[in-house]
Amino acid sequence: MLGSGVKINRGNCARVKGCHISGCRNGVEIVSAMPLVAMNELVSNSLNGIISRAKNDLRCDALIRFNTILKNRGSGILCTGKFNFSRIEKNLTIE
Repeated sequence: MLGSGVKINRGNCARVKGCHISGCRNGVEIVSAMPLVAMNELVSNSLNGIISRAKNDLRCDALIRFNTILKNRGSGILCTGKFNFSRIEKNLTIE
């Protein structure tokens, strides 16, 4: 099975902007990190468009905005974990 299109791990402050991500397991996978995920197209991934996870009692503080998320088999955006403080704002389409 395919992996994630983009995976952002612990403590990372990456910016994922203006990408078209399709045909992956998860479009963007965030694990206890603080990225900006903005203005992307996440289409036809086999699980989730975006998954944001807080792991091992570490915070996740992603900012997810202005994305188009379509036709993913699982959730458009999935947030999990006790210390997940991700913000999901002003996304254009989530299906």
